[in-house]
Amino acid sequence: MVRDLLAIGNGRLVSYTRAMEVTDLCEAVEPVLAYAREALQGDWDPGSLSSLGDALCACRDYLSLYGAPRYVQYDPRAVLTAALEGYADDVMVDAEPVRDCVGDVAQVCACLRLVIRTAMRGSGSGVIVEIFEEGEVPCVAMSGDGPAEIRGDVSLEGLPEVSPDELGARWTLATRGGRVDTAGSGLVFRLKGVRMAPLAVPGIEPLLGRVSEGCERLRSEPDKALVAIEAALDIVDGQSRGKEPGDLNVLWAEAAATSAKDLARKSIRLDSLCVSELPPIEMHRDQIGAFFKGIFRYATQVLPAGGAVTVLIGFDRSRYAVEIDAGLAGSVCAGAGPFCPASFRRCIIERHDGSLEVTTGPERVSIAARLPDKVGRRVDAWIPGFGRFSMRSQRVLRLLERGEGALPAEQLLGDVLEEELERWLLPRLSRAAAVNVAHELVCDAQGLSGGSPARSAKALGQIKRGKARKGIVKPPYAADILWAYRRDERCRKAIGAERLDREAVEALCGHLLAAPPRCVESLRLIARAIEGLETSAQDAG
Repeated sequence: MVRDLLAIGNGRLVSYTRAMEVTDLCEAVEPVLAYAREALQGDWDPGSLSSLGDALCACRDYLSLYGAPRYVQYDPRAVLTAALEGYADDVMVDAEPVRDCVGDVAQVCACLRLVIRTAMRGSGSGVIVEIFEEGEVPCVAMSGDGPAEIRGDVSLEGLPEVSPDELGARWTLATRGGRVDTAGSGLVFRLKGVRMAPLAVPGIEPLLGRVSEGCERLRSEPDKALVAIEAALDIVDGQSRGKEPGDLNVLWAEAAATSAKDLARKSIRLDSLCVSELPPIEMHRDQIGAFFKGIFRYATQVLPAGGAVTVLIGFDRSRYAVEIDAGLAGSVCAGAGPFCPASFRRCIIERHDGSLEVTTGPERVSIAARLPDKVGRRVDAWIPGFGRFSMRSQRVLRLLERGEGALPAEQLLGDVLEEELERWLLPRLSRAAAVNVAHELVCDAQGLSGGSPARSAKALGQIKRGKARKGIVKPPYAADILWAYRRDERCRKAIGAERLDREAVEALCGHLLAAPPRCVESLRLIARAIEGLETSAQDAG
């Protein structure tokens, strides 16, 4: 009875003899980890990465199977369906609603996945999984679809075999009393177990001290190997996709959500401050996501309870680079290894041509990464100062630079030109300075090829009344207005063109009235004018 209570009644109690085999267990998966480390140092081949990913996933499940259980209440249908998603092409799942169970979710899923891997190895066939209730007991039935043989053992290349009796014992422990039954051509995994641990057992306290050391080793040693496997899997998964535009704020939020439970378990606080509108930069999304997860993973390894992780993500427009500054605050564990494994240096420095600096002290670890916005730099060389345009205009110009615009380039550039003319001129044409100057101006288009006195009169009439409308900042009207206000510095300043001299304004008018408008040349001059407005605002501040 005491042995049963040790195995089932309390998640902190497991067999002491099993704890003594932890070293052997971790050594069993070390060859796969060594192979992963060697493979990730060289050039990656998609085929080898796929097999490496499979091997690492099998190792992860194998280690989970032998970890000390952590019992929670869960919905078997939801959890198991999600756990088998990776086998979408080979496993057919038929799941009915069932009542909640208590158990170790990771171990339950690991048992099922390892049995499926064994059945599918070399068979080329699939597996049918059914989730249902039988006499109020949630069950998972597993059978082969074709030549696949569902057995009660685990036999995978490179890993020690797990006998049917051993697998049944691990399942019983994972489910708090469930069992594995043979049924026809397959197996039935019964989930029914002890609903709650006993509140107290006379005489059990002395036993707690005897097994605590073994339990701690059973938890910590496989966890260390699992961390290495997860890190390797993050990198392997990251090679399935090439570079593509990505939003760092989204990747950061996804990584934070994934790691929230691990941080909460150690009472580590997470604070972040991100620029609301970061430009999309070209990146290997999965690799950068793995980098963010690595920050969290490292925090849970080296920070004590009550520590904090602070992350700032910003954009340096002068250099067109995204800056990531992470700080881990707390008494860093003595002997903690460095944050920067070779994989992260490869990710930031080699794969993204960025920079990575890590500073470690007794109370703080600082991680500073910079990722260049290469597309932004190319667009800025094309239209200097485009970063001052609206985010929509910037996105369109980035698409055009990459050759990805769905519409003709001239049409998209025309849309950007109209939007930026409106953003630049319309707010200023209703201000007192522009209204006052308008009363001094005449509707004269002399010397302006394509200019129209009638258009000029209409536009100046609206400005004089302080009711400038959107239509008068379309390219032809904007050219007539700029021509009228080009007269002297005071006039140009009234409409926010003080950064442009008379010749530059006249050149802009010519670009706007060309057929079709010379959009790129116009946008270059508009960006220069907007830069002058920002400089004036900073000087005034």
